[in-house]
Amino acid sequence: MNGKEKSSYENIERARLLRGGGFHIGLYAAKVLKAKQDKILDQLVRNEFASKKLWPNLHGSFIIEDVVDDILLCFEGKKMKLCQRQDVAALARLVDLAAKKGGRWSKRVLESSGRQVSVNIQFVAHHLGISGKPFPVSVFGSVIKSRVVKHEVKSKLFAIEQFVKIQNQLYPPEVGALMIAIKDLY
Repeated sequence: MNGKEKSSYENIERARLLRGGGFHIGLYAAKVLKAKQDKILDQLVRNEFASKKLWPNLHGSFIIEDVVDDILLCFEGKKMKLCQRQDVAALARLVDLAAKKGGRWSKRVLESSGRQVSVNIQFVAHHLGISGKPFPVSVFGSVIKSRVVKHEVKSKLFAIEQFVKIQNQLYPPEVGALMIAIKDLY
């Protein structure tokens, strides 16, 4: 592989790693939980875990700290031993709820996710040769239900791709998430 091919390949791999969805939000939520930076998020997670609404398959055998530590293995390039991707993504709903209730760090995680979605759209537009030209885009997946994420996507995307036209999604977020899973896009 020559230098140009390698660089292009690395860019594509980078785009695969840069996500804005529920899994991405859950990863960073685990960091916030570990650092005890957002009391609102911490309390929501504890309440949901105690009521067996969050991670019911792990309840009784593990404590929250075990689960958070397992999720954080992803940042070390290691495979999680307790959790599945959907367990991590389950935190996104709680991050959104915490942000609505005033959780500053939760809001920062969601804003970061929205910015990342915008950067990913710009990356794809650039590689398709449509950057700087009018083109339609639609974002799907359950995380786009978040007002914070929607606002950040719109404001950031219009700043970097001024001619983009955001269209309504053809399917509800759950169908988008299913399409991602079926096509193994992650």
